[in-house]
Amino acid sequence: MTATERLAELEARVQRDLELTAYPRPTWLTPRQVDGRTVADVAIVGGGQAGLTIAFGLKRRGIPNTVVLDAAPQGSEGPWTTYAAMHTLRTPKGLTGPDQGVPSLTPEAWYRAAHGDAAWEAMTFIPKEHWQDYLGWYRRVTGARVHNDVTVTGIEPAGEHLAVHHSACTTLARRVVLATGMAGNGVWTVPSVIADAVPADRYVHTGAPVDFSRFRGQRVGVLGGGASGFDYAGSALEHGAARVDLFYRRPRVPRVNPFRWMEFYAFGAHFPDLPDEDKWRFTVQFARTNQPPPQSTWYRCTRWDDFAWHTSAGWR
Repeated sequence: MTATERLAELEARVQRDLELTAYPRPTWLTPRQVDGRTVADVAIVGGGQAGLTIAFGLKRRGIPNTVVLDAAPQGSEGPWTTYAAMHTLRTPKGLTGPDQGVPSLTPEAWYRAAHGDAAWEAMTFIPKEHWQDYLGWYRRVTGARVHNDVTVTGIEPAGEHLAVHHSACTTLARRVVLATGMAGNGVWTVPSVIADAVPADRYVHTGAPVDFSRFRGQRVGVLGGGASGFDYAGSALEHGAARVDLFYRRPRVPRVNPFRWMEFYAFGAHFPDLPDEDKWRFTVQFARTNQPPPQSTWYRCTRWDDFAWHTSAGWR
């Protein structure tokens, strides 16, 4: 059986699984219009993995009238095929979540259909490009209404609704969900010690796409020892950099990843139920502990003789 045939068979199983679990079936919100314009029940800003998962979750709960807005072209939502420099996801391949308990929608079900059982068995972490492919497939089979190449510029009250202003028009919605991922935390910034003193063509930020071939034969300095710093160091070396030095402000590289501790049901399912004080305590502890680069990313860099890392090395 070919990959095309396996995927067709899987997609038929997805639809059957959704039919078997579609109780109660009726939608329960009364459609609304304003001046002849349909009001979306929910507008979701961000069409990456979180936005798509939210749209599907609402649909399963009788709220199909959603619209998803994303600034990127179709297939380029999120970091996976734009600025992410790792080879694979950092989470082991058995991860679930977007499927919301529907076995035929899991990454494993899709991967086995798209790439075969042997490829799945041989793999430990899903390649990031394949994850983007999975999200595109998930978007299609769940029927998410996504508008790409649309940049949201503002949200404001509009009577009983919210007006979401964007580059295409204005969308009215009862509720708005911001599913903007890491980009929603603020604007990517370059420290002034670099931006004010170094020509713009001599530095890059890990939050922007880059052609790593520009580093061929060059000496490269990386400021920051997070996972993305190590990813960029590894990519530069793989593309022929003469040497890479990574500067780390902390006195040592962390040995424990607190985020892996979070991967159990009680925490993941009930974190929203915790008092704000406890949420804050968890957040502070995670920040204090910090997060090391994945082991595979560490080896990706340290296998090169032309790589060095420097702890307690702040910059000014």
